[in-house]
Amino acid sequence: MPLTDILNGVPKYNPAISTAGPRPTSTQGDAPWTQSESAYREMITCHAGLRGQRGVVLLVPPTGGDGQQTWTRSPYFLYLPKQGFSICWVDNPTKGTGDIQLTAEYVAYAIKYLSAQSGQPISIVSFSQGGLNTQWALTFWPSAAKVVKNFVALAAPFRGTSLASVVCPLLEVIGGCLPALFQMIGTSRAIRALTAAVPGSGARAMVPTTSVYTRDDDLVLPQTGSHPISALDGASNIAIQDICGIAHVADHFLLVGDLATYSIALNALMSGRPANPATVDKTHCNQLDSAGAQAANLGNDLKITFSLLIGNTNDRVSMALKTLTTLTVPKEPSLQMYSTHHGEWPRFLGGWASSLAG
Repeated sequence: MPLTDILNGVPKYNPAISTAGPRPTSTQGDAPWTQSESAYREMITCHAGLRGQRGVVLLVPPTGGDGQQTWTRSPYFLYLPKQGFSICWVDNPTKGTGDIQLTAEYVAYAIKYLSAQSGQPISIVSFSQGGLNTQWALTFWPSAAKVVKNFVALAAPFRGTSLASVVCPLLEVIGGCLPALFQMIGTSRAIRALTAAVPGSGARAMVPTTSVYTRDDDLVLPQTGSHPISALDGASNIAIQDICGIAHVADHFLLVGDLATYSIALNALMSGRPANPATVDKTHCNQLDSAGAQAANLGNDLKITFSLLIGNTNDRVSMALKTLTTLTVPKEPSLQMYSTHHGEWPRFLGGWASSLAG
């Protein structure tokens, strides 16, 4: 699907409208590729090459943001190279507002490509929806999971977010909701397909995984109780307040710049295993240490939010209306065939038959 089409009003995942050019080589057991190899590759950015002795860390951005906006002022970009890691990120044409199934293709390709180019398994750090996109990629592209040695998810909506259940009905009144928000409703077909109780379910960690979340999250909800929304079976699930105390303030936007959160991620990345709360360096629980990075990232996150809701053009109102009328859809995108073995065959076949009839 051409980038101009996506930006100018083609909101749906449509494998029949693929970017021209040869597709990547398929691996048995993986979901199919729908875009050209060049389309995937142009969305990968690496800083200072792939020569880090500790390997590549792939950074995956959230809804509404790209890699540069999300990560370049964060401790992951600033400090991980000093620890011997090479830093890359992967973007996607809709900045995470489109169909998660398509967004995950870009993540899956980046994983396989960077592993092949570096000659070793890679690590991943994601923020917000980036964690859901990554888990989808690891679940439905098993060959990608085989070349990931570590996955650290920050504030990941692994089972959606209750906020989407509130926002989408409001947006539907004026024309529709963003595809990704529909899919992040906890009862969506996408979430049910990913987390279905079947072998290979994405409800469990597919690789060594650390899920870091904050009880002060105001977007990915709920994060309290016995099973927070970011908790993933088989992962090391860590609330930042369990490391630094209940007085540690870090809402959704501040988590990327929080140095104590970075310390948890570093514990996992350096050990090659899920983070161990008992061995996490608590030095940075002093929030004065994080103030600068949090302020920088808060500015970035506000820009991302503004861009998502309004746009970055001279005519803000026009762009807002364009977003609501062209990038929104009236209902959740249909599931692709590969995901239907997770308990969605009847719905898929019905949608497939309808599309043929139309």
